[in-house]
Amino acid sequence: MSEVRANQRAEHEVSHMTTALCFGAVPDGMWLSLDGTTRLDPATGLRLVGGAGFELEAELQVYAIAAMAGFVGEIDLLGRRGLSERHYPRLFSLVREVHPRHDHVALDVLQRSFPDDVIDREQAAADAARMLRTERLRAANAALRGRLLRHGDLDPDQIQRAVAPFELHTFLADEGIRVWLPPAAGDAQRDTELFTKVEEIRADFDAPRRPDVLDRLDDLRADFGLTSPGRGPGALDTPRGLPTRSRAGRRHPRPPAPGRHTDPREVPRRSGPGV
Repeated sequence: MSEVRANQRAEHEVSHMTTALCFGAVPDGMWLSLDGTTRLDPATGLRLVGGAGFELEAELQVYAIAAMAGFVGEIDLLGRRGLSERHYPRLFSLVREVHPRHDHVALDVLQRSFPDDVIDREQAAADAARMLRTERLRAANAALRGRLLRHGDLDPDQIQRAVAPFELHTFLADEGIRVWLPPAAGDAQRDTELFTKVEEIRADFDAPRRPDVLDRLDDLRADFGLTSPGRGPGALDTPRGLPTRSRAGRRHPRPPAPGRHTDPREVPRRSGPGV
């Protein structure tokens, strides 16, 4: 295996791991075949030349970011090595279309387990690219990649020691990176209903001889779990966040509306394996 290909494969796996660690993942281990032999992944039925295992509690979109980070990390490394898609179109096509095959299958398996969840893989790749273009994550990848190429297998302690200087648990906040997460379908419907009712009441707000309007506003707040901030024309202009419940019954802030970005640590989480 050429040095370029070995570094590509290693970068693919460490990019999975470092991006997951930025979201609070706990590493299980990493491996890379140094002689070209493969291992069977029982979850997908595919034979692999490397892997990154971790436990992470997060929305599926966060898993998608960690999954798409593999091939995105390869592209970033190739670019820094002076290789461009213009001059090496076949190589970049393989990286984009073939190398993430297992990552897509792994996401398919997860999505079948949670069919109501939405994954935007293109957006996940874009968010992964923003993370991996930072000097901090590039340095963390280089440190972890070097160890993986030397040893072939890394246990959780070895992984943690390699990335400890980069404090990835504070990466998102320190770098000011907010990733896109899809809204829950139920919350989107809830927002629509609230907007419609508020607009109906606002239309009548200044109408003469309507003493029941303020009471209707308070009833509306109660219907949607809001705490009244006071009476007046602007009382519902900035309502407090609408609480929802996760499948486990925990209260958490409402997911963002489509196209918005948020800190993934503010959304409901579930545990699961790495990709």
